Amino acid sequence: MPPILNIIKRFSTFGSCSLKRFLLLAILGLINQDFLSTNLDSLINLLPQIKNDSVKISMLATVSEECSEVDILKYSNQNLLLIENAYNRKSITFDYYETEKARAYNNIGVYYYSVSANYLEAIDYFLKSISLLEKKSNSNQDIDELLSSAYNTIATTYLKLDKYKLAEIYFIKSISLDKKTGNKQYLANDYNNLAALYVTINSFDKALQYFNLSLALALEDNDSLAIRTRYCNIAALYLRKGAYDLAEVNLENGFDYLKNQKDSSFFYFPMITKFSLLTQVKNYKEAEKLIPFLEKFKTDNLSDLSNYYKLLYVFYEETGNYKLALQNYKQYKTLSDSVVSEAIKNKSEIKQMSFNFEKKQLAEKNKNETLFIQETEKRHKQTYITIFTLLISIVVGAFSIVFYKKLKLTQKQNKIIEDQKSEITNQHQLLEVKSKAITDSINYSKSIQTTLLANNNKFNSYFDETFLIYNPKDIIGGDFYWAHEIGNNLLIVVGDCTGHGVPGALISVLAIEALNKIVATNPGLEELDELIKKLRDNFNQYYESSSLVSIGVDLGVIYVDKDKKEIILAGSGATITQLKDNALSKFKFDSINIGGKMPVSYTYQTIRLPLNKNDVFYLYTDGILDMKGGEFSKKFTSKKLEELLLSITDLSLAEQKEYINHVIHHWNFNSERIDDITMLAIKI
Repeated sequence: MPPILNIIKRFSTFGSCSLKRFLLLAILGLINQDFLSTNLDSLINLLPQIKNDSVKISMLATVSEECSEVDILKYSNQNLLLIENAYNRKSITFDYYETEKARAYNNIGVYYYSVSANYLEAIDYFLKSISLLEKKSNSNQDIDELLSSAYNTIATTYLKLDKYKLAEIYFIKSISLDKKTGNKQYLANDYNNLAALYVTINSFDKALQYFNLSLALALEDNDSLAIRTRYCNIAALYLRKGAYDLAEVNLENGFDYLKNQKDSSFFYFPMITKFSLLTQVKNYKEAEKLIPFLEKFKTDNLSDLSNYYKLLYVFYEETGNYKLALQNYKQYKTLSDSVVSEAIKNKSEIKQMSFNFEKKQLAEKNKNETLFIQETEKRHKQTYITIFTLLISIVVGAFSIVFYKKLKLTQKQNKIIEDQKSEITNQHQLLEVKSKAITDSINYSKSIQTTLLANNNKFNSYFDETFLIYNPKDIIGGDFYWAHEIGNNLLIVVGDCTGHGVPGALISVLAIEALNKIVATNPGLEELDELIKKLRDNFNQYYESSSLVSIGVDLGVIYVDKDKKEIILAGSGATITQLKDNALSKFKFDSINIGGKMPVSYTYQTIRLPLNKNDVFYLYTDGILDMKGGEFSKKFTSKKLEELLLSITDLSLAEQKEYINHVIHHWNFNSERIDDITMLAIKI
C-alpha cells in the first residue's frame, strides 16, 4: 500500500479525522510523501503548522495512541485543551467534541494504568470516557470498538483491584459489543480475558467454557499464536482439575503449533505445564528430561520463578533427592516471601491511592457544593432583599435562637464525649503499660530459661554429631533438656512438663533443679531407675490428689557409659528411638506418674544396649507427634515420624535438623500449634 494511503487508512480507522480534509492537506502540501513515510516524530513536528482544529485534534489523538507510554498524559492533556477551545470557538460539532473527549479520557486512563499504576485514577478516566461513548453507542462501528476497548481496559483495572464482579460485568459488556460489530479478533481476546478472570476466582467450569470459545475463534482465524496459547491455558486448567488425560491432549495440540520454536521462550509455559503434569502422574523419568530446557528459559518474573522452584522441590522430594529438594525449597521459599512482600506492598500502595483518590474526590465534591451553595445563597439573598426583607429578619432571628440553643447543647455533648474519650485513652494507655510489663516479664523469663538450658547443653562437646530442635509453643515452654557428666560418661534427660507457656516453664525449672539436686547429693549415681525414683519423690511433694493443678513430667533418659561401652535407656511416658544399620528400633516407657499417683503395678524399666559407633538415638517430646496439619488437619503421628527418619538416614545430623524443621513448618503451616516441640539426636 502507498504510504499516503496507509496514513489515511490509519486516521480514518480512528474515526476522528475527515478524509476529505486530510486529502486536502496532502494536496496543499502540508503533508508530503516524505513525511508520510517517516516516523512519529515527523507527525509531532508538523502539529504547529496545522490550523484546522478537527485535523489537529485527530493528529494529537493519533500521537497520544502511538507515542511512548510516558508521553501519553502530555499529549492527551494538550488534546483536551484543544478540544475545549475548539468547541468554544464552534469550529467542531458537539458530537465530534464528545467523541474526541472520550478518546482523550480513555488514553489518560491507559497512562494511569500502565505507567503510574494509579488504578483508581485510571478507573475515574475510563468511566468518564464510557459515560460519553455509551450515549453514542450504535452510531457507528468506530464508536462501538472504542467503547469495547474502554470496557476491556476498565475490566482489567478492576481485576487488578480484586473487584471481580465489576470486572466480569465490563468483560461481558465488551463481548456483547464485539459480537454486534463482528470483530472476531477482539471477541477472541474478550473470551480469553473473561476465562482468566474465572480462573482467578476458581470458577473452572466457566473458565473452560470461555477458553474453548476463544480457541474456536482463533482456529477459525488461523491465529497460531492465539491457538497455542489457548490450548495451553485449557491444559493448565484441566491439570488443576486433576483431569490428566485431557490436560495431556490439549498440551499436545498446543505443541503442534510450536514445532518450529522448540528452542524459544514461547515453549516455556507449555513445557512447565507438561513438567507439572508428568510429576503429578509420577512419570518422573520423562519429567527429568525437561529440566535442562526449563532451566535455560526460566522466567525473571518472581511469581513464575517461585512456582518453578516449587515444582522442582516437589519433584526432587518425590524422587528421594532430599538435598536438591531442600535446595529448591529454599529458593522457592525466598522467592515466595518476596512475592508476598511485593503483594503486601502493592496492596498498601493501592490503599494509599484509594485514600488519596477519595480525599481528592471529597475535596472536589466540597468545592462544587461550596460553589453551588454560594451561588444559590446569592440568588436567594437578592430575592429576599427585594421582596421578603422583613420575613428574612424574622426567620433569621428565629434561627439564631434555635442555633444558639443547639450550639449550647452540642457544646455540652462534645464536653461529655471528650471526657469519655479521655477516660478511654487513659484506660488504653494503662492497658498498654500493663501489657508491656507482662510481655517484658515473660521475655526476661525466656532469657533465664534459655540461660538455664544453655548451661545444660553439653552435647556438641561430647559427641561428633548431634542436633537439637527446641520450639516452644509460646515465648517460653514446658519442654527441657539436661545433661550431666559423670567421669568420662554422660547422663542425658529430655523432658515434657505439664502444660506450656509460663506454667510449663515454671515446672521445667523445678525439674532441672530437682535433677541438679539429685546428682549433687548422689555423685556416683548410674542406675537410671534410682534417678527416676528420686525425681518422682522430689516432685510428689508438690502433688495433692484434691488439687485442680497438675504438676508433673514425662521424660526420656540416656546414660552413655564409655567405661563399660554400653548405652542405658530409661524413662517415664516417653519413647526413645534408635537408628542402627538404616533400621529403627523404638523403646517406649510406661508412665509412672512423676507428680501423681503411682500405678497399681509397675516395674522400673532400664534397657542396656552395646555402645556401637554410628548408632543414632532420638529423644523427643510428644509435641511433634501431636502437631496438627496436612490436608485434613490431622496429627503427625509416630508412624509419620518413623517414615520421616527413615527417609533421611543418608543425611548428616545437621542436614537432618534442617529438613525436619522444614517438615514441621510445612505440616503445621495452616494449623494452630498445640504443644512445645523438642527433639535431640546424638550419634555415637
